[in-house]
Amino acid sequence: MYNVVMISEAKHLTRNQRRKLISYTRGIYQETNDDLFDSYLLRYSTGVVTLLTALSFHNLIDEWILTPYDFAFQYGYRTIKDRNIRQFRDSKELLMMGTVKEIHNGVEFYLYNKERLLIELWRKEKYIPRDIYKQAIFSYRELANSGNLNIPLLKEYISKMPKSNIYLSRLSLEVL
Repeated sequence: MYNVVMISEAKHLTRNQRRKLISYTRGIYQETNDDLFDSYLLRYSTGVVTLLTALSFHNLIDEWILTPYDFAFQYGYRTIKDRNIRQFRDSKELLMMGTVKEIHNGVEFYLYNKERLLIELWRKEKYIPRDIYKQAIFSYRELANSGNLNIPLLKEYISKMPKSNIYLSRLSLEVL
């Protein structure tokens, strides 16, 4: 049985299976006791999971951040008026740079890789609580020391960013 289904998939379920589903939002149904995150992943499939939510997925912070979920969208995307979503915007070129496809409970979504997420951490530092920021930077320092952080890829991403010289200096001061 699916955790979250789109209306096109719900048509193929039996009557008993459909009775177990509740309508979460227009065109999206889910089983009653499931996490709403899957629904948001389906509804905002063009977005990229970022910041605190992505830090949680990569296990770079100790706690799992429940809500609000952080999503990045292309400039021009409609404003989301949902208190469970924190929306960020970026240009088309920068938005998809460093994204990887992940699967959570059968739902595919885009997520920033660890290298790109570090840049997002610096760019959107004012949106992150200070203790979580320190914890994430400490995790990145451990990744760099253990050789699990791809420094050349990170430098390539930094070179494509505005204010790249600031990020290069922060890389050497905070992480390396």
